[in-house]
Amino acid sequence: MGRGLWDVLGKYREPVDISALKNKRIAVNGHCWLWEIMRGNVANCSSTLKPHLSTFYNRCQALMDYGIEPVIVFDNVENSIRHDPQNNTVLKKDRKNRSGIWAKELRLEIINQIREIKILLNAMGVRFMASKLEGEAQCAQLEQRGLVHGCITRSIDYILFGGTNLYQVEFSSSGRSIHNSILVLSMNRISDQLCINRSALIAMAFMIGCDYYTGGIPGVGAVLATEILSEFYVMKQDHPQVILDRFISYVTGAVPVREIDSDLKRKLKEKCQRNLIDIRCLHPNTDAFSNLINAYFTPSVIEYSRAQLPKKGSIDHSKVQEFLLRECNWDPMYAELVENNSPNKQTKDRNIAILRHELSTAICQASQRSCSKREILAVERLHSMAAEYRFVPNVEIISVPATSDDMIKNEQKVENNSNNANNRRSTKRKTNMVSADEPSSKVSARKPSGITSSPLDMKDGQRQATTDVEDNSKGLENGLLNTDEVSCAQTLHVIPSKA
Repeated sequence: MGRGLWDVLGKYREPVDISALKNKRIAVNGHCWLWEIMRGNVANCSSTLKPHLSTFYNRCQALMDYGIEPVIVFDNVENSIRHDPQNNTVLKKDRKNRSGIWAKELRLEIINQIREIKILLNAMGVRFMASKLEGEAQCAQLEQRGLVHGCITRSIDYILFGGTNLYQVEFSSSGRSIHNSILVLSMNRISDQLCINRSALIAMAFMIGCDYYTGGIPGVGAVLATEILSEFYVMKQDHPQVILDRFISYVTGAVPVREIDSDLKRKLKEKCQRNLIDIRCLHPNTDAFSNLINAYFTPSVIEYSRAQLPKKGSIDHSKVQEFLLRECNWDPMYAELVENNSPNKQTKDRNIAILRHELSTAICQASQRSCSKREILAVERLHSMAAEYRFVPNVEIISVPATSDDMIKNEQKVENNSNNANNRRSTKRKTNMVSADEPSSKVSARKPSGITSSPLDMKDGQRQATTDVEDNSKGLENGLLNTDEVSCAQTLHVIPSKA
């Protein structure tokens, strides 16, 4: 889940009121909710037989009460591992606890829970959809297409997959209420504060450790990764492999040390030589490493469009109540009635909301002030580098080989260009042709000149340079002999003297 990145990016979260999400469609990482239920902190507070059903009902209903439309996205648990055909690397699918592959019994349990949750969501009229592999990647695709305004998740990988707005929503223990203050981590704010983009974040994730490269670089933490970026991340067009290759090339001596190199660069090289930073297993220029990076740049997702988005239904209260009573012996209407009639409930909820907002604000402010001196200097270097390369034109990053669709498009483009070139040559040939009705006395034999620079006219025994079309028309006007067909810049015209 990219926990190391939270040490860097967590301090740039902002508290916002829950009302800011009113009338917006928000994707929800369903597996994050499932993991919270399985971990026990939600299940222990629930008295129902199947806490995953009551939790999803309460949380979805709480979001809809605030005018938020949730879209639940689940991971593809059945396809929990993906084999790379090029290097036979097994890419880990479990993105919740880094434990590797889902255990067989756990996978069957989750598949059954998801099936029951989908029945409940269908009765509630809540949209839900499957993903090809990664739930966070699918949510990011929905936001990139403008189908949602962000994602409720605790996984920082949502930003690495291309998401922009990550929301952290705190629910009550029962899930029936939401604390008014939520935390949002925006990629726009990260870019403004750190002057880095998604490529730099992916490079940082591989240095610290992420789901696809769990070990990271031994000896590199959040602060040191920021320092490495400040020295080897030059401009926003830099690919993660380029950033890491610059670092490896410098510390291994492939790039010589210069007098203008900073003290930090020299210290990084010294740490690598003393094995305080272990780079022996880091090979950024290999195909295997490229495939790992492309797992973030081009994740396996279902390309949903607005027309393919599941239709929103209307809630069927009787069907929901009947399903929950049958499956977990729990009546949501009765539970809500009991909670609303409990003494001091409104006062308690209001006090909790106020305290939560104050606590969230204090935590965000304290995190921003907790930056070490090294981190502050690294951020200043990033700002300085961004100012220096501010006017560099945008260059599209090509991070993966062309797909079959791209190759077909390129072939069609080449064919169209070839047809256009043939049409232009045909038009030019017709322009230079002499009408077939001209007298035969005006037609002379054509002799190849062997001169490819320009055509030549022979007049009075002397060579005279001419142009392609203008001289041909001039020759016709003067009654001179000309050819019936002219090959531009490759023909010698022999013209007899008038005498």
